[in-house]
Amino acid sequence: MTYRVGAYVVDTREDRVAQVIGHRGSRVQVRTPGGGAEWEVPTGSLRLAMSAERAEFRLLANSDGPRAAGCPGVPS
Repeated sequence: MTYRVGAYVVDTREDRVAQVIGHRGSRVQVRTPGGGAEWEVPTGSLRLAMSAERAEFRLLANSDGPRAAGCPGVPS
């Protein structure tokens, strides 16, 4: 199966939700949704993320989590 760039998938080796960022041969390049470390996964070790799994990451991306002091818009 070919996964389009931007699709939410699950790396079944580690049960991690990821977002497709590219392809390299028979491997898919992914990263944590919203940014973070990138890694490559064999196509056979991926499945499409379920709607509940995608929704969980959308909630986290929109939450007001901890922010670093000194960042623009963050009081010190």
